[in-house]
Amino acid sequence: MNKQLENRIVAYSVAVIALLVNLPKLALMYEGSLARQFITFDLGEFLYLLLVTSLFGWLFFRLNLRWLPELRKNGPDLFRPFLLPNLLFLLLGCIIAIQLHWLLFQPPFAVNFLRGAYFLRFGVCVLLELLIVRIIYQIRETRRHEAEKELILRKSAETALELMKQQLNPHFFFNALSTLSGLTREDPGKAQRYIAHLSRIFRNLLHAPQQILTVGEELRQLASYAELLKMRFETGICIRVNVPPDFESRMIPHFSLQPLMENAAKHNIAVPELPLEVNIYTEGEDLVVANNLQPANGMSFSSGLGLHNLNERFRMLTGGVVKVSRTSEHFIVKLPTTNDTTTTFTDH
Repeated sequence: MNKQLENRIVAYSVAVIALLVNLPKLALMYEGSLARQFITFDLGEFLYLLLVTSLFGWLFFRLNLRWLPELRKNGPDLFRPFLLPNLLFLLLGCIIAIQLHWLLFQPPFAVNFLRGAYFLRFGVCVLLELLIVRIIYQIRETRRHEAEKELILRKSAETALELMKQQLNPHFFFNALSTLSGLTREDPGKAQRYIAHLSRIFRNLLHAPQQILTVGEELRQLASYAELLKMRFETGICIRVNVPPDFESRMIPHFSLQPLMENAAKHNIAVPELPLEVNIYTEGEDLVVANNLQPANGMSFSSGLGLHNLNERFRMLTGGVVKVSRTSEHFIVKLPTTNDTTTTFTDH
């Protein structure tokens, strides 16, 4: 639980309980009160009762929420009240409050009556405050479980990303080296540009600063990969990006677009006579990646492990769902975006 919120709960509880247990004393303010025939109302005495009851309550919360839990640092943060320390604290609090009360106000009734009144007052405080302590411990435990679940989801998202990298890298690396080998012989200058884009791609892939980033950043990282495809297929591929500037601030999981582009190039014919057309555009709050279907060597595209992992990353990082559709002419993937500026893990 947030410490500031917990402190506010304690402060409000102390004030309310202190007022509640001293309401009988407050009733003496009214002239018609039956108790006024035996006991007079003293404002100073009432304020003293409020003060000592509040101080007792605050120290009781500190004892059970801070000091005693330090004795079991390495154990779970569960509600297990220390019976003996709390009983000793109740006894000590009553003795000190009674002695001060007797010295300050010299009440007309016997000290036994005063002792009984304080044990009853502080006893009610202990019962009510223990209930609130239990609630606070329950909230702490719930928050701890949520933090553990979030950590598991974070690790799952990172594992999914690594799996996607491992799935992409062998095929991509083989094609990259094959293309680079041809360029080195035919056009050394073009080969140097190819190497520059290739190094930028691997730097972005291996040293991603965060799990989620803006659409604009993802498109800028994709630009180098698009250039490699153009160098490899030349006029056999056409890549169009039509994303409004105001859409670029929306958030999307890192490494979302490159696998889709790679799948399109891997499973379709891309030659000057039958160019592969890849379009990236927006539709509502979705970023859409679509390509024309012209299967290579009779291959048919299927939404296998790569798309499944991509969908899992979206589900865990943004709560969104990747929508995949196929017509007789096009393969379309819609990626949900979000306006959140921080990574959010969800459990659906």
